[in-house]
Amino acid sequence: MRFSSVTKATQAQTLDYKDTHFMKLLNRSCKTGKYDEALHFLEYMVKKGYRPDVILCTKLIKGFFNLRNVEKAVKVMEILEAHGSPDVFAYNALISGFCKASRIESATEAHRMDAAINLLAQMVEKGCRPNETTYVLLTEGFAYAGWRSEAMELAKELIARHAVSEAFLKRLNRNFAVLAS
Repeated sequence: MRFSSVTKATQAQTLDYKDTHFMKLLNRSCKTGKYDEALHFLEYMVKKGYRPDVILCTKLIKGFFNLRNVEKAVKVMEILEAHGSPDVFAYNALISGFCKASRIESATEAHRMDAAINLLAQMVEKGCRPNETTYVLLTEGFAYAGWRSEAMELAKELIARHAVSEAFLKRLNRNFAVLAS
């Protein structure tokens, strides 16, 4: 039996992915830390017309960042954006990964922080509203990258716009001691 492109599109929209064999394999691969294998299943699934599961993709992004494999984490997000619907948690996982990567790889910290900022802009452009966690991740990323005064100024601006709580400013100052006593 052959499927037309119309049938395939309908299949991708109506199939309960949690019941599919590949979804179970992808989930199992993520749980066991076999992220390359999970990426392989994800790529296969989208080629067959299945929509990626945002929760599993978020786990996969975090897993690749834990392995310090930024390129594959970005590849998962690209697949999710092209064939699914990333949510604030998927974007936050990527932003967090970029910020952590900038701490680990000091030679590329500016590049990683630029990527995190660009991702925030892309997130907003795609209609995904950042939450307090998003802003906290970015601000702390700046502080960890050594731009403490810039992080504090950003935090103050975010508080003025009611994007983060004042408790965050206090925590930031406690962790990085950037306010004058």
